[in-house]
Amino acid sequence: MGTKKLFLKTVTILLLIGFSLGLVGEFTPVEAVGGAYTIKFAAAQSQDYVPGIPYPELLILLEDGFPELRDNGDLYIPNAYYTIPGGTKASVESINPYGMALCQVVPFEFEITVNGLTTPENGVISITAGWSTETTSGQLFGYDETVNPIPHPNEDPNKYGIIAAFIDIDDGSYTDPGEDAQVDFYNTTIIPNSGNGEIQGTFQVSGLDDGDQVVMEVWLVLDCELPDKVNGNVASRLMEAHTVYTPQETISTGNQTVPLLQVGEFESTNVYLSVYKVDDNQPKEIYPPNGMSDMWKNTIVVSAGPDNSTDDYVANGVTIVDTLDPWVHIVDTADYNETTNPYGIKITQKYLRACTYAPLSTSPYIRGGTLTCDLKAISEAADADPVENIVTIEYYLQAVPGVSIGSNCEGSGETAPATSVASECPPTTLSPNGYDVMNRVDLTTISSDQTPSDNWDEEPKDIISPNAVEIEYFEATGQFKSVLLEWKTVSELNNLGFNIYRSFRINGPRVQINAELIPADIFGQGGSEYAYLDIGLYPNRTYFYWLEDVDFDGTTTLYGPISAKPTRK
Repeated sequence: MGTKKLFLKTVTILLLIGFSLGLVGEFTPVEAVGGAYTIKFAAAQSQDYVPGIPYPELLILLEDGFPELRDNGDLYIPNAYYTIPGGTKASVESINPYGMALCQVVPFEFEITVNGLTTPENGVISITAGWSTETTSGQLFGYDETVNPIPHPNEDPNKYGIIAAFIDIDDGSYTDPGEDAQVDFYNTTIIPNSGNGEIQGTFQVSGLDDGDQVVMEVWLVLDCELPDKVNGNVASRLMEAHTVYTPQETISTGNQTVPLLQVGEFESTNVYLSVYKVDDNQPKEIYPPNGMSDMWKNTIVVSAGPDNSTDDYVANGVTIVDTLDPWVHIVDTADYNETTNPYGIKITQKYLRACTYAPLSTSPYIRGGTLTCDLKAISEAADADPVENIVTIEYYLQAVPGVSIGSNCEGSGETAPATSVASECPPTTLSPNGYDVMNRVDLTTISSDQTPSDNWDEEPKDIISPNAVEIEYFEATGQFKSVLLEWKTVSELNNLGFNIYRSFRINGPRVQINAELIPADIFGQGGSEYAYLDIGLYPNRTYFYWLEDVDFDGTTTLYGPISAKPTRK
């Protein structure tokens, strides 16, 4: 018999003698304690749950609020799993920025497996993990330590950094016959940014029994802005775990990390954005006494087009700037509301996105300037519900008194980006610009846009006088000691006739040269051609002319100036 076997036999005999004589206590089972628990740390795969982009603002709007204790995570962020129901592992040990949005919720997963007795701690354990608030290169980008959590019962409501923690009962790694595993509470500690800034969260999980396997899902939020030339990774780590009992037993967790890799890829991701704007393509009349025009609606559409990848990209830091004509006024700069602000600014997912208006002038009218809209991120996915790859902005405008009405160009109803007003409304003698008013929209993104030529569009608007006289052209031709004036109307409603004024200087005094009113088309339908010969003029001298139409109620509208030089022959 070997020495080891002889030793064990001797010990067994002595124990039996001891029990018989009452010299030792009773047998007790050996308890696994800390060794009964295995914890694996990972993150949900972003390509599985984006789109839609899980912004905190959208999750707050859900009917059930934020998840608590133990909940079905698929009701909040669909497809964010450690293991897909059915058994395929879906989580990752590192996160790629491709397909992620700044400001989004990032779900992390802690798979907890129990294999052994859970006394004397009664299946209650504590887990501590950390998430960096700065990159490994020391730049201030990481997980947002300023966000407010939605507290579980008995939590400190003033914690920051972690907005939810719960046992996900829909995860494929969930086995809990007692249906009692839950996150009782969690606490956070913020380590200030100084090269090692970190959100440290400690979570108490209870209801764990031998044979259970559950996943604790924890939500953090990415920062919304990237520093210039950002680089490096953003770290997260499983720090430690132990049983909640005195004395506590350490649960071995090893060295588990889940870094967000190469955050510079938020800027280098190839995206394919475009923008166009349209209106109703109807001329708008100016009305006395205030001289404001009818309202019209401008619609701006931003789209994320397809690329060649099977994964959906996300364009980050998307902004549009709509430069308004100096002669237009935004009717209502407040947010759209069907009841209280039907003419306000309407934008897709307004709880996420915002527009700000900076006028060019506030006296005597608020007019011109820029409308800037922060669209945050746009996903390529066209099959999301709601649709993620299109953002629409709508608002209403009016032309203000003093606006030019020399053009009759309304533009076409196209929805193509990068359509210039110059291509739709060529200059005329009455309208050197070719349009009455024009707005231009420009789009930018921090991502690498591969179609920058599609990132702008222009839209004209035709403004007409209340008597609805539209002039197609007004021209002057120099002849022998005279100037031939010709004009053609598009429409003439309630028009009494015309006067012609002449001046030697463009800003000099004007003199009416027709002795009597030039009568209008008696049928009032427009499309008429007119001519007037101004005679007895000095050759080679420049003369300036204006055309005035007169309405039946005395309202007048002036067109011009145009100019010509009489000839010597």
